[in-house]
Amino acid sequence: MKLLKNSSALFNAAIFLFITGCATPGAVTGTTQPAPQEQVTTERTTLEGKWDYTMSNPEQAPFSGVLMVQRGGSAGYTGWISVSTIDYEAQTKVTKAEIHGEKFTYIGEVQTRVGSYPFELTGIIRGDKMTGQNKVKTEDGPVIFNLTATRK
Repeated sequence: MKLLKNSSALFNAAIFLFITGCATPGAVTGTTQPAPQEQVTTERTTLEGKWDYTMSNPEQAPFSGVLMVQRGGSAGYTGWISVSTIDYEAQTKVTKAEIHGEKFTYIGEVQTRVGSYPFELTGIIRGDKMTGQNKVKTEDGPVIFNLTATRK
């Protein structure tokens, strides 16, 4: 009978601790339940996609078009670029494509009707927005364009 009284007192104490929040489920039996884990999802930055872009520099009027980047090729990516104002589309030979966090580097050559132009596009991608700089090597020297783009 004495054991029954002690068991009853222990049970009442356990219920009191549980109700008042001083104990968690499982504490009475000695087992623990894992705390609920919040799932943290991080958005993966990727260069792939169809980007509506605008490029500008102080010496000329801004121009826009589409930059297409897809997986494949020896550098890991292939692509093409169009220029809306002159209704022109050119293949790009990609020689290097890297992403480190939000920062990217996309290096290659644009094949045009009048020759090839090496370029180095660098910047930041946040979600579906790209900002950066495009350095194009021409016969007269490098031309630097500011770039803004939105992934379609």
